[in-house]
Amino acid sequence: MDEDREAADVLVVGPLAPPRGGVSTHLDQLLGLLPEHGLSIAALNHRSAAETPVVLAGLHRNPLRYWWHLRRPRGRLVHYHFSRLDDLVAVAGARRRLDECPFVLTVHGNKLADSLESTNLIRRRAARGALKRFDAVIAVSPRIAAGLEPYVDSGRLSVVPAYLRGAQGPGELSDQAAQLVETGSPTLVVSAYQIAFLDDGSDLYGIDSSIGAFIELGARHPALALLIFVAKPVRGRRARRFMAEQRRRLADAGSEQRFAVCIGEPLTPVFAHDVIYLRPSRRDGDAISVREALAAGVPVIATDVAHRPASVRLVPAGDPEALAASVSDAIGSRANNPGDDGVAGGDGYLAGVLDVYARLLKSPAGDDDAR
Repeated sequence: MDEDREAADVLVVGPLAPPRGGVSTHLDQLLGLLPEHGLSIAALNHRSAAETPVVLAGLHRNPLRYWWHLRRPRGRLVHYHFSRLDDLVAVAGARRRLDECPFVLTVHGNKLADSLESTNLIRRRAARGALKRFDAVIAVSPRIAAGLEPYVDSGRLSVVPAYLRGAQGPGELSDQAAQLVETGSPTLVVSAYQIAFLDDGSDLYGIDSSIGAFIELGARHPALALLIFVAKPVRGRRARRFMAEQRRRLADAGSEQRFAVCIGEPLTPVFAHDVIYLRPSRRDGDAISVREALAAGVPVIATDVAHRPASVRLVPAGDPEALAASVSDAIGSRANNPGDDGVAGGDGYLAGVLDVYARLLKSPAGDDDAR
């Protein structure tokens, strides 16, 4: 890292793309928009360094690197996006004095709340102690905020959905995906950051549920197609075995020709087509992809495990029959889809973050220099 470089107004710390998806998509969008409001930016990437002058260093998922680079941060304000407890503790530990550079924390999921209530005494105390070191905490949904409220006073806690309207990333569909959405009527779209599993062994992103619903709907909707986007390559024996089993299910049902998996491809271009977006996750935060789909006028069906925008159709997690029934209803009422009605927060997130920055940098909220 260049020690002679002038400190930026905001140092953003978290997982940057690639791969794109979830928090990394959000951070790319945020880094693109902040300079438009007069703020100079720099970043530390949770993974390796990116080929861009904005990224000062890659932290390689190493808490010691977090601590080392943040003990003298190259920014007037540090904005850390939570990924893991050990990294959070390192960020908090790097802050030597509370009256120096302010630290902001954004929490995108439920893992931190789990640590705050952990039965493991060391883990619980580490999470609660680290949380006290941040001047402001932003939760991206009311449900996430509810898990933080007992440990963060109301003056430091804000709830702002992490969607940035009009800031979708670049990209276009691959030939495989384009061919499927051109023939599907409609195409069901599912996305996952990676093939991951919960402690009980179930599929985190509900890919199995979406395939179950797709198979059930096949006889009634023979032109229906299914397209699954996965940001990270499928690695590990368990993940590969899981995907092989899903393909066998489709083959047994005679549906494999109307199905495709896209690895590492951008999601948002598909929303320009005749699609229905499914978010059948068994556990979730405020999924940015849900708001991107709604902003594009795409019908969205999601599980009720997290706070969702008002126009999202809700189904129970792990229930492919309920998902299939909701998809069938959505197919029949696509012309009346309310689209952007439920996206509230597209402009609000940026405004909310800028207000937090202005307050902590001791600039008036309406001052152009703070925006």
